Amino acid sequence: MVGRKAVLGRIEKLARFDSPSVQDWIVYFGAFILIQAPAIINFYDNTAHNNPYILFAQALLDGEMVLSPSVKLMDIIYFENNYYLPYPPLPSIILLPFVALFGAANVNTVAIATVMACISLYLMYKIFLRIGVSQDYLSWLMLAVFFGTGYWYAIFTSHHVYAF
Repeated sequence: MVGRKAVLGRIEKLARFDSPSVQDWIVYFGAFILIQAPAIINFYDNTAHNNPYILFAQALLDGEMVLSPSVKLMDIIYFENNYYLPYPPLPSIILLPFVALFGAANVNTVAIATVMACISLYLMYKIFLRIGVSQDYLSWLMLAVFFGTGYWYAIFTSHHVYAF
């Protein structure tokens, strides 16, 4: 049986980001995904009918640069009898394989954004190490980036065009 002292020591090591092992990263990612679980499960009517990035990804897969005329979203540009996405296409490009595999109606952008956030959590840690951030500040900076900025909210609300 694991003693209380050992558990508290493990939690303290995790909280300090003190040379995390693969198991530590699994704990970090698992906790992050668990926190995001309500948003992932209930991804707020995130369908091809209300997310222009999913719609544009589907249009690209169909060989088109214009959106379907059935689209009636406020964030769409109507020009010369065509509907266009007014935002840069990178989110749609990221979504292309998911739309191709699962279909536009089944893509969960919150889940995709959560996985991308886990990857960026790891990369941010590596950047902080590379630039020589002291261990005394590392955990605070990691918390500040992910919970003290708009980053957290953008992940949580990545079901619509303004966050994903």
